[in-house]
Amino acid sequence: MRMSFKYFILALAFASSSSVLAQDFRKIDNSRFGIGPTLGHFDSTIGFGTTFDLLFKGMQNAPLYFGLESGVVYWSDSGSAGSLSASVSLTSIPILPMVLYQFDLPASSVKPYIGVALGISITPMSATVSYGGLSGSGSSTQIYFEGLVKPGLEISSFFIEPKLGLLKDEFVFLPTIGYFFDF
Repeated sequence: MRMSFKYFILALAFASSSSVLAQDFRKIDNSRFGIGPTLGHFDSTIGFGTTFDLLFKGMQNAPLYFGLESGVVYWSDSGSAGSLSASVSLTSIPILPMVLYQFDLPASSVKPYIGVALGISITPMSATVSYGGLSGSGSSTQIYFEGLVKPGLEISSFFIEPKLGLLKDEFVFLPTIGYFFDF
């Protein structure tokens, strides 16, 4: 009888500590999903798309988030000279692990932050060239390095983020205005 009472106390202690740990974990779990329309400047061309961030807070009182940036941004350009014409399009699908630090401004609804995102961009491209009555086209998909610096301001869950960095070996500027959903 004494042995089973000992196991009962041990099980009760384990259950109560597990409950406390689970409550603490729920307090730490501060996940966010940010989404917004994005303009893109790449290789002298303006594009458009949507990007999103999936963020997880590292610890309850730490201002550090870890996550992933992704989305789709589309660029196209065309030109002609006499009877020669060409058009190209490029789509960037970034898969960028990131770290984001949110600065604490007490008694303010403005929350500035800075982040860094490094990863790959899956990049389908296509081109069409026409000369007179003849035309030819081709397409390919490449995987390029993409790295972004992500300064931003959050105001009541809305955010403004003028991201800049490199896609392949070209400068890219991706200003985004969006909204954070907490879950």
